[in-house]
Amino acid sequence: MTFKPWQSLWIKTAILMLLTLGTIFMINLVFPALFGRFFGAFYAIFIPFSVAVFIVYLVAPLSQFLTKLKIENKTARSLIIVLLLLIVVAVFIVTAGDVIYTQALLFIENDWPIILAAIQAEINDNPGLSDIYDFVMPYLDFDALSDVTVDIYGAFQSITNVLIAVVLTPVFLFFLLRDGSKIKAALIRVLPDHMEHDTEQLTSRADTVIKQYFNGRFTSIAIMVVVFTIIFFIMGFGGRSILFGFLLGVLDIIPYIGPVIGTLLPMLYTLTDETIAFGDFAPLAVLVIVFVVNFLQNNLLQPYIMGKETKMHPLLVLSSLLFFGYLFGVIGIILAIPLTGTIRSAVEYYQVKNQTPKNAKKSEVKSP
Repeated sequence: MTFKPWQSLWIKTAILMLLTLGTIFMINLVFPALFGRFFGAFYAIFIPFSVAVFIVYLVAPLSQFLTKLKIENKTARSLIIVLLLLIVVAVFIVTAGDVIYTQALLFIENDWPIILAAIQAEINDNPGLSDIYDFVMPYLDFDALSDVTVDIYGAFQSITNVLIAVVLTPVFLFFLLRDGSKIKAALIRVLPDHMEHDTEQLTSRADTVIKQYFNGRFTSIAIMVVVFTIIFFIMGFGGRSILFGFLLGVLDIIPYIGPVIGTLLPMLYTLTDETIAFGDFAPLAVLVIVFVVNFLQNNLLQPYIMGKETKMHPLLVLSSLLFFGYLFGVIGIILAIPLTGTIRSAVEYYQVKNQTPKNAKKSEVKSP
């Protein structure tokens, strides 16, 4: 049985990925402690680097704007961008971040017990659901968290990793902004001559896919946060409008799964306040509104701001979320779509490249 060139490429890529995963699994079985240290060191670099790359694509329009202002020096331009971002983050934490944090605490302390009591009342009226409730209840009780034994070493290590990420992200961002093109050119020069052209084409395609995805996704998140906050405020959610609007917007970065998680909390909150619009039908109203807004976003907004390069079949999206999420955790889930889009773009490039000589030969045969 013979395979087409693009099919062979897919098969080789799949085999390579399976061998890589198998090797990682075997090393983890034989040397678990060493493997844990290696991945700890890897994540300490990978997470701030990934965040820095994400920010680089977001601030690309700002960098172009500073260039138009005749700020040609890359060091000065990069330093201005980093300082502006630090100021924006600080202002967000002091203003909106403080409000969101306060509302989250109030939701946990005041609203969550009422929600559990409402669920308990519903269970009492429907005894058939008691087994499900007994199974789920331990995961819904925030008070149970106080009984969990704290791993001092693990907590210290987590805090250290967070501090490292906070410090390294601006550093990585500065050097990527200043020397990104030099780094790319240096990596390409290391490759054999016959691979340079293909590598340049692939990196250009990857740059297009990632830029469209992150810029489009950030714009989409900002719009969703504003829209949902306004909708919840109109419905009578009060101060919780900012919290739920922010969660629904940010969780949208995880396709399909994120909106489901973000919808549950405002639906449950409607059980605590009878003054919310639609009364007893408020949970259903929240579900319908979120569905309609997400439908409009997915079918009207995203195709316009993100382009067709990141448009994928839901099965491919979910598979990529599981695969990259298992490999890299939360960061893998966030990067799953652009990574998969980059891989698909590379396959399409080689498919077109391998077909071009055949089409050229056919035209030569047909020509007199």
